[in-house]
Amino acid sequence: MQRAISAGYRAGELVSGEFVTFGGERYYAIRNVDGMAPFFISVISSADHWLFVSSTGGLTAGRVSPETALFPYIPVDRVHESFSHTGPKTVLRISADGHPQLWEPFNRDCEARFDVSRNLYKNVLGNKLCFEEVNHDLQLTFRYTWMTSDRFGFVRHCELRNTGKRPVKVDVLDGLQNILPAGTPLLAQTTRATWWMPTSGQSWMKRPAWACIRCIPVYRTGPNPASR
Repeated sequence: MQRAISAGYRAGELVSGEFVTFGGERYYAIRNVDGMAPFFISVISSADHWLFVSSTGGLTAGRVSPETALFPYIPVDRVHESFSHTGPKTVLRISADGHPQLWEPFNRDCEARFDVSRNLYKNVLGNKLCFEEVNHDLQLTFRYTWMTSDRFGFVRHCELRNTGKRPVKVDVLDGLQNILPAGTPLLAQTTRATWWMPTSGQSWMKRPAWACIRCIPVYRTGPNPASR
């Protein structure tokens, strides 16, 4: 598989694919996914969800129809470009050996600060999509997974792994950007809102250790549109 030029691409590592198992499930992994041109992915649901995600991290999602979108219902090319202002946003303040550093996974404006690799996983059922960034300098790995729930709507599950030998303290600011107010007309889906969910003082003392930062159910109050 040939790679395209990407600013976040780690020199000497080629794009590759393989089947892997984690969390008791089978996934197909694309290593160094940012070495490829952006592509579109669908995440299936057993209920009335629709979720379309770009390999850049941008997305559009909703229930039943575009008129009930959670994130703006926009063309594919704009979804590819929306990763900086729509969907998940994570900021980590890493303290180790008395030297705090700021890391924003998947932020292309900050990737020159660290040596990182990015991987993408989709389970064989097609109902989970996992983004992973490996920070080789800080020896930390951050992942988040999109999935759906008939009760809670769209769920984003985040994990942080310490792959080094030293303990680290992590302050986390995590949230979602550009969430649409309920009832926004299709032609007016440009309003931006942000939900932030801060967590602080988390420490990981052993390696390897996966730590769940936050499970975020995303849904609107009121009845399910499908029940109307």
